[in-house]
Amino acid sequence: MYNNRYNQRTDRNIPPQINSYKLEIIDYIKTGNKLPIEIFGDDGKIKKLVSTLEVKQNQIRKIYSELLKEYDEVFNTFNSSTSENNMTMNKINTEFSILVYRIYYQTQRIKEVKPLFEIVSESIKDFINEKDMEKWKNKIERLKLTFEAIIAYSKGSGSNE
Repeated sequence: MYNNRYNQRTDRNIPPQINSYKLEIIDYIKTGNKLPIEIFGDDGKIKKLVSTLEVKQNQIRKIYSELLKEYDEVFNTFNSSTSENNMTMNKINTEFSILVYRIYYQTQRIKEVKPLFEIVSESIKDFINEKDMEKWKNKIERLKLTFEAIIAYSKGSGSNE
């Protein structure tokens, strides 16, 4: 029943297309190798994922607000020297690691949010290991933009609060 690092409950009832959309979105965040239209477009993976999930917008916003707190810290603290940036990068990586558990805690009662948690956790695990600061920032930016699109499409799909 529980079979992963965060002791998440595995749900065998998750439709396979959700997994497919989720994996393509995670790949985009990690690599940036997909065309934005494939991910963000009207027929893109994010819209398909959101329309398949039965998640209320306020549930998505809770995850996004946690993510946004860390994002703001990332881009507000990189105005110093390179040595300080490396220390800041380590500090922020620690904060993002903690963020995974905070979001996990929020999503435990609502199984429909699990694919969104997995997008966040897989993306964070990837960019925490990134050594190139520019790639690191780009991955964080792609994660933020992904959640903005998820919120936008959830508003249009009828997933209201």
